[in-house]
Amino acid sequence: MSTSLSEGLPESLKSLRTRSLFLLREQVPPLLVVGQTPNAFRRVGLVQGGSFEGERLSGEVVNGNDWQSVRPTPASSWTCVWCCAPTMEP
Repeated sequence: MSTSLSEGLPESLKSLRTRSLFLLREQVPPLLVVGQTPNAFRRVGLVQGGSFEGERLSGEVVNGNDWQSVRPTPASSWTCVWCCAPTMEP
């Protein structure tokens, strides 16, 4: 028996449309390679700055980190933490 993923959803979710919030540009020197661990090959990006710009949200990336865990399966992960300063419009 086959059922549609949208079955049972409210009408408002069946016609949901999305758009980008902003474009992010990071200043990241070459990645720090941690190397192979028992679970994944790990790399870290030390974000030294950047910017984000969009129709509804813009500002400066102060700093941050990107942690990458590359696995031999499709289950690789990327965790990002940024300190951002939005541009305040009057």
